[in-house]
Amino acid sequence: MRKIFEYSNDAIFGIDPLGDRILEANPKANQLPSFTTTATRAGQAGAAFLHH
Repeated sequence: MRKIFEYSNDAIFGIDPLGDRILEANPKANQLPSFTTTATRAGQAGAAFLHH
């Protein structure tokens, strides 16, 4: 499963829905224009995808 997560052509996120926290994101997710590694470190799922 880890290889699927790491090498998928799709963005994959592991999210804790109760805490609205991003637990992990694969490399493809970090390539999304509206999502950054900083957002992953901040860990807030809702805030990571807000468009300004």
